[in-house]
Amino acid sequence: MWRNLNISTKLLLGFGVVLFVFIASVLVMWRYIGIVQCDSDLMGNRIAPSLEMVTAYNTQAYEVFMSVRAVQYRESQEAIANFRAQLAEVMRVENAVAEMHGRYPELLATAHVARVLTPIKREYVGILERTLAQIERKQTQLEALRNVGQALSIDIAELMELLRR
Repeated sequence: MWRNLNISTKLLLGFGVVLFVFIASVLVMWRYIGIVQCDSDLMGNRIAPSLEMVTAYNTQAYEVFMSVRAVQYRESQEAIANFRAQLAEVMRVENAVAEMHGRYPELLATAHVARVLTPIKREYVGILERTLAQIERKQTQLEALRNVGQALSIDIAELMELLRR
């Protein structure tokens, strides 16, 4: 069969096959480039920012734990204010994570924060708020006791002065 065809037909068929293979490979590559672009968009615009937010959430949670330790050891207004500032930052990051989870619920990292860590954090913060209220009440009582002690010291000093006369 190939022997009966003239040279121009053979060249035309050869170039036609090469052209067909070239067009098929271009179409396949175009499809794969679309898939890579979609996955790149997923990585760059969804996964990487969600991991950054979750990392920031974890970092802020650590800072909250450290400020709680400072409150436990010092029981000062400065330590309590620092705790509240750290907690506000955690809430800011948590809100950003929740917003991203609302937009992209298929992302596992934000879903874990929204479904698991947030309820645990709320319970923990509730316990800490009750503890802070007790610390503040204790500080108020200690201040009242200190004032009573100072007044008593003044009264005793005056009584001693009267007895010396």
